[in-house]
Amino acid sequence: MMEIEDALSLDILRLITSISKSWFREGEKKIQDSGLSYMEFRILRTLNDHGTLPMVKLAEMNSITQGWVTNLVDRLEQRGLAKRIRDSGDRRIIKIMSTESGNKLYCEVRTIYEKHVAQALSFMPASEKETLISLLTKIEQKLSPGQNTQETPQEQYGSK
Repeated sequence: MMEIEDALSLDILRLITSISKSWFREGEKKIQDSGLSYMEFRILRTLNDHGTLPMVKLAEMNSITQGWVTNLVDRLEQRGLAKRIRDSGDRRIIKIMSTESGNKLYCEVRTIYEKHVAQALSFMPASEKETLISLLTKIEQKLSPGQNTQETPQEQYGSK
């Protein structure tokens, strides 16, 4: 027979999973309305936050394969949002940079996404948001001991 504590834990997991899926789906729609895929947005965010990067590092920072990042960069480059450049010290290394158009589009989409997030939680007072952050951080630390996996919204979405 399931203990009450176990049932409560499963309810928490179910709620977190459901909220995460809904939030991601709605956020992805907001991003896609701009003509970017979620992963293209992440690539532009990484370039905006870190500047020009070797393609290998760009893949690593987004936890995707080099093949996938190559495909994403191809699409961004075709639209004039990113550019490949050869490393002057080692011509085998290809670096990726966001273009002015890429930076502009990223900033526009980031603003739309941030408004979406703020609106989704606008019903909660700041004190409840702080409590929720504290509780979710406890769960995260228990599940990922020794790792600082929490990014602030500013770090995650590039707000300055």
